Amino acid sequence: MKEFRSLYLDWYDLSLKTLEREVRGSVESFSEVEGLALVGMGGSGIACDVAEAILRERFGKPVNVVKGFRLPNWVRDGWGVIAVSYSGNTAETVSVVKEAVRRGCRFGVVTSGGKLMELAERSNAPYVLVDGGRVPRASFPALTLGLLKLMSELDLLEEGVDWLKESAEVLKKTREAERSSEELSDFLEGTIPVFIADEAHYPLALRAREEMNENAKTPSFIQVYPESAHNDIVSWEGWFGPLSAVILDTGNDIVRYIATYLNSVGVPTKIVDLRQYESYLGRTLRWAQVVGLASVRLALRRGVDPAATESIRKYKKFLKEYFRIE
Repeated sequence: MKEFRSLYLDWYDLSLKTLEREVRGSVESFSEVEGLALVGMGGSGIACDVAEAILRERFGKPVNVVKGFRLPNWVRDGWGVIAVSYSGNTAETVSVVKEAVRRGCRFGVVTSGGKLMELAERSNAPYVLVDGGRVPRASFPALTLGLLKLMSELDLLEEGVDWLKESAEVLKKTREAERSSEELSDFLEGTIPVFIADEAHYPLALRAREEMNENAKTPSFIQVYPESAHNDIVSWEGWFGPLSAVILDTGNDIVRYIATYLNSVGVPTKIVDLRQYESYLGRTLRWAQVVGLASVRLALRRGVDPAATESIRKYKKFLKEYFRIE
């Protein structure tokens, strides 16, 4: 099980390898699309959340993240659809791409193979092929950077590969990541974590929650401000353990207020200062690595296998039988 940690420590090399991959298929500009739908589930879906957060400040058209079986009814001919699935066989994502094709949408794919790659090759659609043979959630930088590289090649992002490589430089500092992950796992041990972030950093909180779910086999929760200041914050008035709060601090005054408030009511609180990383993408990659390593540490301390996801296997078996998927 200890070898599972190595899948989080090779992220810099994995990032460079991904960015060196050529975009396959027909690479034609998506700049004239009416809107963009980013499609993915689980860890692949978080790559879509990160891309949406980046596009929010750069792309002057609607962007929807789709996590399910159906496209919104307004996604139609004239829209672009980019799907991310590590295996290429995620039932929900494959279903959405097929629907996109039926509606006449242009589409692209990030995957390691499977049915999505076959669909892309059949349509001569643009796609990025990432390294296979890994646990999907430990392939986060490949999926995220592969998606952003594809979007850059399709003229959806002005920034090119050099920007992506610069952002990935933070992944060189593996000793720093190990130290930070040990501190985080020490803080979280024996508790149910609540990850607190501002709206822009929702993908980072989501990534943390899912790593705790899948690796450490523990429930975890998210509170996103300012919305949570109108509901979640009240729950702490009568909170009961074992809960802990992890604040993702980017200098947002509201989130800082929440940190002060939680301390005042006795909630064990840890502040993670993300301002030390200059770019949004850089801090996303580093935080994902730190929380991934921390979740593996917690799994090993609890004597559970961080690689196993039996519940997801059973769910996928159910889908295959329910939809009669070959």
